[in-house]
Amino acid sequence: MMQGHDKTCYLLWTFLDKINKKNSDPVKNQSFS
Repeated sequence: MMQGHDKTCYLLWTFLDKINKKNSDPVKNQSFS
C-alpha cells in the first residue's frame, strides 16, 4: 500500500541529494582548499 509513497519519497530524497551535492561540494572545496 505504501509502495507509491515510498517511491515518491525515494525520488524526492534522491533529487534533494543531487541538489545538496551540487550546492555543497563546490562550496566545501572552495572553503577548505
